[in-house]
Amino acid sequence: MSIHGISIFDLKCVHFIESSGGLRRAARLLDMSIPALSRRVTRIENLLGFTLFERGHRGMRITPYGKRVLIHARRILGEAAHLKALGQSIGETEIIGEIRLGLADVPVHPLLESSLARWRQLNPQIRIEIYDVGNHEIIASIQNRRIDAGVFPNFLVAESLPCISLYSDNFMIMMRADHDLANRQTLLFEQLSSETLLFRSISHREYISHNLDVYLDKISTSVHSTGIDPLLSLVRAGFGMAFAEATYARQNAPGILFRNLENFDFRFDILLGWAEQAEDPALGRFIAFMRNQLQDRK
Repeated sequence: MSIHGISIFDLKCVHFIESSGGLRRAARLLDMSIPALSRRVTRIENLLGFTLFERGHRGMRITPYGKRVLIHARRILGEAAHLKALGQSIGETEIIGEIRLGLADVPVHPLLESSLARWRQLNPQIRIEIYDVGNHEIIASIQNRRIDAGVFPNFLVAESLPCISLYSDNFMIMMRADHDLANRQTLLFEQLSSETLLFRSISHREYISHNLDVYLDKISTSVHSTGIDPLLSLVRAGFGMAFAEATYARQNAPGILFRNLENFDFRFDILLGWAEQAEDPALGRFIAFMRNQLQDRK
């Protein structure tokens, strides 16, 4: 199959050169000689009328025009793989494409990091693009196909999406290391009566409020639509305590302590969700892979 003299295999060559970092590894993956692959790239550039890769002593570096071609190439390769899959089983199809993975306002747990590293090792031909999506946007972004899948907490309403639970986390109190309560390993809610509790999103406050019931109305709270780093700065500056996920405690932020709130359970699940009607071979393989990762951990 070709488009104005440029074949699907030509697009595949461009994809492999960029993703593998050069001609040598790409030629090996494509089972071609390096000179043959170099000639093919030159022919593609001649057909398009511009340079895709800059050649130098340190290898090949994709040009701005090349990046634009690569976006379309990966889309076409993904659609081509989808068409091929209609007549073959997924296991027999070489799947090439791209997955747009959105992350809500959640910390990236080491379990997710290791799963993504393993995926990249086993599926180098399927690129994962990470998108930073807020809690208030991620469900709609999946439903509207702006992203293919998303990672988000289970207290966000996602009844229309198929989901799998990746791991659990827990909200803890984050405070200055020199706070008067720093010597306590757990805190009582009554000890927070004179504090201002900081939240980095409305959804976080709503979840905590639901678990505390009427208690949250008895103390001062403040919502800051921001990420974890600015929230850490506010806590260090003495603006108050904050609720934050236990995963952040592993980062050992300077000047910050994490404590559990006694008699309250703030555990929640982190989910991987996707739009069922959007599932293509690349996304289907990724979902199956993540399910297998969960089984391997059990």
